[in-house]
Amino acid sequence: MASFSKFGNDLYTGARSVDFVGKRRIWFTIAIVLMVAAIAVPFIRGGGNPANGFNFGIEFRGGSQSRSRRSPTRAPRSRSRTRPSRRSTR
Repeated sequence: MASFSKFGNDLYTGARSVDFVGKRRIWFTIAIVLMVAAIAVPFIRGGGNPANGFNFGIEFRGGSQSRSRRSPTRAPRSRSRTRPSRRSTR
């Protein structure tokens, strides 16, 4: 683990460098492969139909389930008269 932290420290201080620009073709190739895989996986999982490759449901397996009955409730009766306001309406 010390060698990994020394490597990070060397990168930070500039004692060691990685030639990212010089190896750009490798990075572009890796990026293209990942993009193609991201597009292809739903087709592969869905059997040719990409919509079947996704699981849009929120269902899950396991856990516990409970069901409760809801008793019918009545809304409270409204007042037949309203109280007069104490504020003056000038």
